[in-house]
Amino acid sequence: MTDYKKWDKFCADLSSDTEDSDSGMEVDEGKENDNRGRSNADTTSSSSSSSSKKKGKKNSTGECTRCGQDASKGICRIPHPALYRQDCGATFGGGGMSQFYSCGACGQSYTEFKKNLETKDITIKGAKWCYEGPHTLDDLKDDKRKIDRNAVTLMVGPNLQKEIDELPTKYPKLKELVIRMGMCYDDKIQPSLDVKLPHLVTLDCDGVCFAKLVLNAQRTPILRKVRLKNVPDDCELEIVLPTLLDFSIQFWRGDSKIINDMLKAAKNLIRFDSYKLWVDELHFASNRLLEIDLHRSDSLQEISIWAPYLRALGLQACYSLNRIKILKNHRLKKHLPKNYKESVFEVQTRNAVLSKEAAADLKRNPRVKFGGFAHAGMPTEGMFADMNSYM
Repeated sequence: MTDYKKWDKFCADLSSDTEDSDSGMEVDEGKENDNRGRSNADTTSSSSSSSSKKKGKKNSTGECTRCGQDASKGICRIPHPALYRQDCGATFGGGGMSQFYSCGACGQSYTEFKKNLETKDITIKGAKWCYEGPHTLDDLKDDKRKIDRNAVTLMVGPNLQKEIDELPTKYPKLKELVIRMGMCYDDKIQPSLDVKLPHLVTLDCDGVCFAKLVLNAQRTPILRKVRLKNVPDDCELEIVLPTLLDFSIQFWRGDSKIINDMLKAAKNLIRFDSYKLWVDELHFASNRLLEIDLHRSDSLQEISIWAPYLRALGLQACYSLNRIKILKNHRLKKHLPKNYKESVFEVQTRNAVLSKEAAADLKRNPRVKFGGFAHAGMPTEGMFADMNSYM
């Protein structure tokens, strides 16, 4: 698991084929990344992160392609896009509350400071703007440091349900949707996301106490990237997306069937990332699957995997693994090239507790190479592993 800078482009290159949900396709070599605490800036953005003010072509007329304002007036300023905001922790104390972020669009870091929970005044310390400099008329297709009229960020608040319901009419071509809490989780606000968003490609929800969340071919027919964090375990959750390429979920312990129904439909899935996904079993099957990361899936007992091009399997701090099946045959095999070659993939088992059978199956498999990327993890991971190994 390596750099994430090229991940969006990688998914975009593959996504043009996703209409055929049973298609098989050989993929190029290379590795992806750890999703927590990393930058997903692309090459263009990261190369300019050290001095965002130096970028941009000065123009005297027309509409700035970065901010949408008159390019002949003033300075172009772009806030950090919520979609590429990486949570780097927080501090709370008598002096106030500080929330630390890094920006995956520009590569810079910044802090949001509030004196108390009640105040709406937020002071930004560090990199105040994702971009600040001259306007431009240049094509910024591959530059994330811009205002996207088809991208919307909603914050948890008393009007959230109304704002969700208005999305289809206010933003008929909506492609990117971010819904996030403020500095604190509010379980009194329980919205439902069950609307038609036919152009939605990316959904990122963090700290939203959903009562209902429906993502399927009727509601979101081309949705490819989904990231969910702190969705309630008892949320009425449906995720059945044939177009899904990239899925991430953190802090969830609902019904295993919900996740497995999602995996069954996502025949073109490329990447699956989770942290504290506490389900009993998971079954993966995709000809394109490259990376599976199951960090701290404490209660996971069984996994099966059909992934002929898999590059990385993360089992770090999975304490209950009794059975690991790397499938040799699957109905999707008929869609592969006749001369396809199975990959060798890295398996990370740091602080994992595997049954003798599961460990032996991995050791016997010629595709398995132990090692690869490992999360820093909490100091307690090793202690929990020791405790579970004696149970």
